[in-house]
Formats: sequence, C-alpha cells, structure tokens
Amino acid sequence: MKKYIFSILLAVIIGLVFGKFMLNQYQNLNNIIPVMSNPFNTYFLELGVYNSEAEMNENTIKFPYYIYMTKDNKYYVYIGITKNENNLNRIKGYYEEKGYVINVREYEIENEAFLVVLEQYDNLLSGSTDDSIIDGVCSQILSKYEELVLKNV
Repeated sequence: MKKYIFSILLAVIIGLVFGKFMLNQYQNLNNIIPVMSNPFNTYFLELGVYNSEAEMNENTIKFPYYIYMTKDNKYYVYIGITKNENNLNRIKGYYEEKGYVINVREYEIENEAFLVVLEQYDNLLSGSTDDSIIDGVCSQILSKYEELVLKNV
C-alpha cells in the first residue's frame, strides 16, 4: 500500500512541476506572433498622385473627406474603399460622371475590425439605389480606415 501511495504522490508532484513550467511559457501573450493571417483584397479608388502637399490640397478642395499616403515623395489620394466589385463600379462611375479620373488600386488589409465595418458599409451601399449617399458612405469608410488601420500601425 505504501508503494502505491508513494508512486501516486510522486506522479502528482511531477505533474504539478511540469504544469507550472508549461503555464509559465504562455504567461506573456504579447510576444505571440500569428502564424497565418487572412488578408483580404480591397479596392481603393485613387483620385490622383501629386508631387507636393500643396498641389494635393489644391486638387482635393472639393472633397469632404479623403485620405492620402506618401510613397517615394509622392502623395497618393484615395476617395473610397470597397470589397465589393459592384460597389467599386458604382462609386467609380459616380465620380467619373462628375468629371474625375479614378484609378483603382488593390491592397490587402488584415485588420479584421475594419473589414467588418467595411462589409457593413458595402451592404448599405449595395442596398441603396440613391447615388447621393455615395459621398457620405465613402467619407465614413475612409474615416474608419484612418481610425482602425492607419492609427494602429
């Protein structure tokens, strides 16, 4: 009987020691790097590429909201973002009717919070037949992109 109690007690102690060791390995979860992410292709509607901030500001004065990114000392201005190809064509057509030349760029976005918001706005835009809401919806999407993606980089 003593032999069994000693074996059980030894197994429990070894289990506790190894359990404590394993839990200590996962104590700092901030260092965990995801092995896989699910980036999603999105369409950015580009208004233009400018050589200076002054030139950009001058050419975007009529837009209530836009975002820009700098690369190679150039300013890339975007006036809309969507995941939906039908919405892409609708937004692009809307601005082209107003006389703007719109280029489409594809970027992968991994920020899940933004992708959820973008899906909701895409559904709103898809469900509406009124083109007058396009400016407002695009402004809201860009605002959320700036808040959830650009400021969290």
